[in-house]
Amino acid sequence: CGADAARHVFEVACFAGLERCEFDPFDSHQAHVVKQIKAAFDDAARDGGPCGTRLSALLRLALETGKAARDGKSVRAINTLRGKALDAVALATARQEVAAAVEERVLEPAVLKAAEAYAALDAGPRLRELSELADEAVA
Repeated sequence: CGADAARHVFEVACFAGLERCEFDPFDSHQAHVVKQIKAAFDDAARDGGPCGTRLSALLRLALETGKAARDGKSVRAINTLRGKALDAVALATARQEVAAAVEERVLEPAVLKAAEAYAALDAGPRLRELSELADEAVA
């Protein structure tokens, strides 16, 4: 699970695989993708399945990202779509603007957070190894 894989999963969680002009934070069908990610994560955790630390971190961040992509507090631009009657062109433009805001305020920070989490996970075993070597050297 690298940054490219994380970006792809986060994009699916945010935009349900749709074009940016089709993004609708209020569409329950698009939000259903996040529910499917959560169900898969819950099933793996409940069954004691092989959901390793990297995959677990990825899915947790995907859930956070998908939820934040639809939250007017996280992305204030979402509120510009609320209760508006727009023609098709104006609606597509507004949706693209909201999607751009989601990408900037939610998606990109999540990718950076995933990269940091992966780096910390990768550093853990090496730190333990170095600690053991130091203990042996002192003994």
